[in-house]
Amino acid sequence: MIYDDRVLLYFRTIAKECSISKAADKLYISQSSLSKFLKTIEDEVGTKLIDRKTIPIRLTLAGEKFLQYLEQSSEFHKKTMLELLQTGSEAPKEIIIGASSMNSRMVSDAFPEFYNCYPSIQLTLLEAHSEKLVQLLARKKIDMAVLVRNGNDLCDQSVFFEPLISQPRYIVVSKKNPLANIASSDNSIDHPEYIDIHQLENQKLIAGKTGQRIFEDINELVKKYGLSTNGFLETQSIGTMVSFATKNYGISFIPPYYLKRFLPLDELVFFYSDYPELQWTLTIESSSPFPSVPEKHFASVLKKVFSRY
Repeated sequence: MIYDDRVLLYFRTIAKECSISKAADKLYISQSSLSKFLKTIEDEVGTKLIDRKTIPIRLTLAGEKFLQYLEQSSEFHKKTMLELLQTGSEAPKEIIIGASSMNSRMVSDAFPEFYNCYPSIQLTLLEAHSEKLVQLLARKKIDMAVLVRNGNDLCDQSVFFEPLISQPRYIVVSKKNPLANIASSDNSIDHPEYIDIHQLENQKLIAGKTGQRIFEDINELVKKYGLSTNGFLETQSIGTMVSFATKNYGISFIPPYYLKRFLPLDELVFFYSDYPELQWTLTIESSSPFPSVPEKHFASVLKKVFSRY
């Protein structure tokens, strides 16, 4: 079996929660999707990894050894990649990093720690929207970029990327919207509820502007699943998206990472879904699968900065 970070995350969560349903809630995916994932893994290794007859469920002996294998593989993978990066790599004189205006502050917060290790390397920050950053990265006009990925394109191994944050895009709905009636009394930003995307039929969607990744992903979602809408309301401001949703002008799609900057959110309810287009991962990327050691270090520092936020 080829090592996969997702397999470790999913299997470790099942082992920790001792419940498929609780693990699915933690991972923001449906229980059926997680059960299907587990069966696929068990079919591949040829034995049962979970004892479903016990309450709560627990790992079998094979399951314990499998989890140990995944954790050891993770450490080996990280060590090997670092060794490959250090082999014959030369330190650049300048690293140009692209980011959207929403993320540029956090990127700049990584500069001081990076300079502690590499004081002679110049860091340059370039602000642009997602579509432009992708173009600049492909043309090697910038060295690295902070970009948004969804569940469909995280398997792209043609470039180096380090995940910074992975969350679902919450479906943000006003309490005045009829959809709010299906939310439970304890619905909150920390307790969102699962919703099928087809329950959003004939809603007006607030989905960013052309050039932003959110705009591309929601348009893809609508086309791919034949979703009927009541049109789009465009804005590139997260604050305006929250305001529009609160006033029931439409429904927004916002990761909790950004939403929590606008507390309190008492007039809203929150849903999530496991459609790939609604999975949000913020990454730091390079156009090369093997960036220089300083670039790799900057990615590591930036990941720590984002975790603090």
